Amino acid sequence: MNKFWLTVGYYRYAVSRSLEGPLPTSKGITSESDIFLVNLADVASTTTYGMIIQSSDGLFEVLDNEEVGREAVDMRKKGLSATDCAHYLCDLAKKKGTSDNVTVTIVYLE
Repeated sequence: MNKFWLTVGYYRYAVSRSLEGPLPTSKGITSESDIFLVNLADVASTTTYGMIIQSSDGLFEVLDNEEVGREAVDMRKKGLSATDCAHYLCDLAKKKGTSDNVTVTIVYLE
């Protein structure tokens, strides 16, 4: 049973099973991705510890964006590789009791 529900008006939607159809889409629920283009050369030239973090919702169920960013920057400052940092974040999510699967991919910008 899926435990992730979204209430819209009088209706409850199992989020992973009902992302399409006239009623959900009229309420702003859609399966279309938001896509942003970022010039990575600009980011890399203006930040010291720039990185891209892509993760499943299992990580963000127990950590917010700020916590993930802080932890990742701390790990990079300590000299950990992007792979080691991703493993650390996965382990941290498990320790904090995530109820979902966790996938993390990190790319360091240099």
